[in-house]
Amino acid sequence: MTRRLAACLLVAIVAVGFGVPAAGQSADADDTAAIEDAQGVSDGPFVRVSGTNAARPGERVVIVVGGFDADFVTTQVCGNLGRRGSIDCNQVGSDSIETLPDDTRGSWFTITEPPLPCPCVLRTADSSNSEVALAEFTVLGHPFEVNLLDNEAIPNPFVVDIDVVRADEGRIEAIKSSLGSATDYDVTVSVRNQWVQPVANLTVTAWAARRDSSTAITTVTLDAPETLGSSQAWQQTVRATLPAIVDGETVWRVEVTAPSVDRVERSTTTSYTPWLLYVLVAVLIVDLVVLAARFVLRRLRGDDTEADPPEPTTPIEPGEIIDVRETIDLREPVAPAAPVTEVELAPGTPDRP
Repeated sequence: MTRRLAACLLVAIVAVGFGVPAAGQSADADDTAAIEDAQGVSDGPFVRVSGTNAARPGERVVIVVGGFDADFVTTQVCGNLGRRGSIDCNQVGSDSIETLPDDTRGSWFTITEPPLPCPCVLRTADSSNSEVALAEFTVLGHPFEVNLLDNEAIPNPFVVDIDVVRADEGRIEAIKSSLGSATDYDVTVSVRNQWVQPVANLTVTAWAARRDSSTAITTVTLDAPETLGSSQAWQQTVRATLPAIVDGETVWRVEVTAPSVDRVERSTTTSYTPWLLYVLVAVLIVDLVVLAARFVLRRLRGDDTEADPPEPTTPIEPGEIIDVRETIDLREPVAPAAPVTEVELAPGTPDRP
């Protein structure tokens, strides 16, 4: 029983010890590594005007739409650079366009007057507004104001997403993770600029914290671009390590900031249960209960009192004279001798041989 307890404790301590940072090393010092950056900065959905980017209301222009995952998108004419979304656009004069893979054919679109003054844009988006593309456009004869609505809150131009999955590193790492050891996760962060203008001095930071804590236990190192052009998207996948003991829910957060732009934060949650660690703890508890029960039962039965061991005897050497009185208790009663029975002898039998 004792050896089994020691073995369980040794396995748990060694496995968890693999995930403890070395002395002097912070848990978030250098715990991420880029494992995939093939996509980097890419062109996202786009809308372009074939020919000049200016027309009067009622005139028709040819637009080219591409890069959307949706099958159908809607194009509108918007004032105020479309900063507040479709609220700045002429929704009555919108037009639905079908998108086809690798299709660069143009579609006719009729220009309408937006509800707000220019600077104006053509705004193309899917039905959920998760994919948005903008193109600068001048509506001839429409009012123009440079600092329109600067004092109002402007929705952030970024579409930010974070996805976290546990890394697959083989059976040994899986066993260590099931014991609560440090565990690796693949973190994918993507940012898309929905503005018609490029965004410079972009900063992207990510970290992980326990469910009920705001203290970061792991920081995610990302190589974000300093400038993200209009309709461009950036994505990177890195590997991050959660320090031991990994148990319960972990919240992963990403924050995107840029000058004159509101901060955008997104989060996702991962959950993990170290079942093997729980099994070992349960075995230890059961063993301790059994040991305690046995100890109590021995006390109740009096088995804990042992008889005094016999005194050792001294061997007798040849020719040695011993005093038997030391070995015989003279105080003990001596059993009476057996009665003597008289035997009658036959005539002529001598008394002694």
